[in-house]
Amino acid sequence: MDIAAEMEHQGIVVDRRKIVLDKPIKTLGVHDVDIRLTVDLVPQIKVVVHREDEPPESAYELTEEGIPEEPVEAFAELKAELETEEHAMEAEAELAEAQTEEGLNAEGEPAEAASDEKS
Repeated sequence: MDIAAEMEHQGIVVDRRKIVLDKPIKTLGVHDVDIRLTVDLVPQIKVVVHREDEPPESAYELTEEGIPEEPVEAFAELKAELETEEHAMEAEAELAEAQTEEGLNAEGEPAEAASDEKS
């Protein structure tokens, strides 16, 4: 969301050109942002970036990297599951290709015999 628009929504009008960002905010968490009102007056505000379905307080619980820590085991389990599915799909594709080369239909019967039975 736009910082200037959110501030205006809260009753504080600030020209968006006065908001100083060294780089775009792309991570969840609490970020310090300068507002250059005049040359000598540069207040700093805290911008809290959180997921829509979570309360703003959740952003304070994030790690320094800006993302919550996930157990490594969870990723390892997901990776193993994905690899198993990929191997199963590859095996099915190889079987279908082999049957097609041998002239068999999906049930493993000769393709000609299956078409004769339907006639």
